[in-house]
Amino acid sequence: MFMRSFLIFLWATPFLFGKAQNPMTPLVFNETAFDFGSIAEGKGPVSHRFYFYNRTVLPVNITVNADCGVSILEWTNTPVKPNKSGALVVSYDPKGKSGYFNKKISVQTDWFNFLMNVEISGNVVRNNHAPAKWAYKNGNLRMQQRSVFFKQAYINKTSAPADFALLNDSDAPIVISKIKSPPYLQVQLPTSIGARQAVNMSVTCDGAKRKLGYHRDTIELWTNDADNKVKKIPVYAMVEEYFPPLTDSEFFKAPAAVLNAPSINFGVVGTASVERNVILKNVGLRELRIRDIIPNHFSISVVPSYKNTLQKNDTVQLKFIFTPYGQTGRLHKAAALFTNDPRNPVQNILMTMECQ
Repeated sequence: MFMRSFLIFLWATPFLFGKAQNPMTPLVFNETAFDFGSIAEGKGPVSHRFYFYNRTVLPVNITVNADCGVSILEWTNTPVKPNKSGALVVSYDPKGKSGYFNKKISVQTDWFNFLMNVEISGNVVRNNHAPAKWAYKNGNLRMQQRSVFFKQAYINKTSAPADFALLNDSDAPIVISKIKSPPYLQVQLPTSIGARQAVNMSVTCDGAKRKLGYHRDTIELWTNDADNKVKKIPVYAMVEEYFPPLTDSEFFKAPAAVLNAPSINFGVVGTASVERNVILKNVGLRELRIRDIIPNHFSISVVPSYKNTLQKNDTVQLKFIFTPYGQTGRLHKAAALFTNDPRNPVQNILMTMECQ
């Protein structure tokens, strides 16, 4: 009883290190997301330092994994003492890339195996000089970014619209005669864009019409632009479940999904398929439900024989299979685990393999 009361007290303790974060997290970050803005492809890697402090009463160790394309330059790899701070420095190399990116860095602690995420994002402009405001050209339409990206889209909550700026870079009006988009996207755009005029295209995502997971679709603008009549604009959305803010008591009772490892190393792989297992445990009080497990590449599959509900302290083995399909070199893949854990409803299981 004392330990339960103590944990509730600890998780409810207020803090002054940045904006309010999950009251159950052992580490408090000064920020959980950083936007680099526009990055010139030829200017080399960019980096950012995240700071955190330990608000528990015990030293906390961390291990760090990142999405493909992100390098971990340094992190505090010694135990962080109570009320002391640490740092995490990540880098992104824009070479050979273009357009919007959003990358996740997973921070695994030994405080009840608690997993946290921070994110970096930005827009890579293929230009060795300072990026122009209207960097992308599609016929006589110019755009500030190549694609529409919904950082957060939900199956059970209306998402905020995404704004997408367009500029008519000609001396004649461009008439929009038709807009083709998937049913879950609603597009608002003037039917005519005057000469040298800039307008805003507003895109709303209805996640209830999509499944959980990462989606890529296209908006088509049918115009009278002689240089390119049909303009295709990619749309990216990660659809997940929304959980409203919970009280401290609700957080304490909520299900909690904990993986025994945040990443999988398949090692050296030949031509045959290779299997690896990860153990998922519910360390919360209420029932944990696995909504879905979605790999980001067809070469990763999940054996569907796992149970979908876990009671307190239940575990389940998740089996992942990698099939090379002719791929070679060092590869990075991932699978998104969707659960009803309000702290971490989406957890990325990162995977590496060396294909011969």
